[in-house]
Amino acid sequence: MTESEIKKLEKDYIDFMAIDSFPSYTFASKTVSLSKADSEGFDSVAQAKYNPGTQEHTLIVADNLIIEPYILFHEFTHILDAETYARGDKVKYATSSGFTEYHASQIELLKMLGVNSVNEHLSFSASKMVMTIGDNKTIQQYVDMKRNHATELFAREDFPKNIEQLKTAMGVLFNYWGLRSICYMYCKDYKEKNDNGAFLRYISPDVFQTMNKLMVGWLSDMLVDISCKGYWGMIYPLIQKYKLA
Repeated sequence: MTESEIKKLEKDYIDFMAIDSFPSYTFASKTVSLSKADSEGFDSVAQAKYNPGTQEHTLIVADNLIIEPYILFHEFTHILDAETYARGDKVKYATSSGFTEYHASQIELLKMLGVNSVNEHLSFSASKMVMTIGDNKTIQQYVDMKRNHATELFAREDFPKNIEQLKTAMGVLFNYWGLRSICYMYCKDYKEKNDNGAFLRYISPDVFQTMNKLMVGWLSDMLVDISCKGYWGMIYPLIQKYKLA
């Protein structure tokens, strides 16, 4: 994807989100590593990075894959959230990691559904087909796939072997909650799986249940703050226990 194509999608994103402007960022490319995906259980096709010290944003996009617009909308949301909720604060940037994965997945799914604006009224079926990387899936399949991915990361024998793996697993869980929230709000026949055993092996049941109930809709600034505290309550005990810092 060329830089001009990305800038075109940025303009579409501004219109989609009904905002007046978008933070400046630099552009970089990467090659997705299949070996890393196999060994770690993940590798990203696009990534937004933020440096709280310099307040600089970087958008990194794979140069060996076709990037669908919904992926860029996901990453643009990370940039917007970092600018909105972190603003140069390293602690806020770290603790807002869960919320921004949640929010980015909300915007991602709306884009996949083909709506024109985040404020558009919609109703859809879980059997609706959407274009994803590689093939078409139903909404139900797509949301279930994200949940399964989170479960698989938490269930790996080497989990959590490092901070990157832990943050990724937590991020995918919040991605799932974000997709699920759109289904909760607008889907008439979405069916949720309720086996949380893989997560409860590592996350306090009280904290998990609180967050599972909180991450269900569009979050006000107050609820964003609560979600940040909840995310830190999920991840920090594991960082300490497994000496990942």
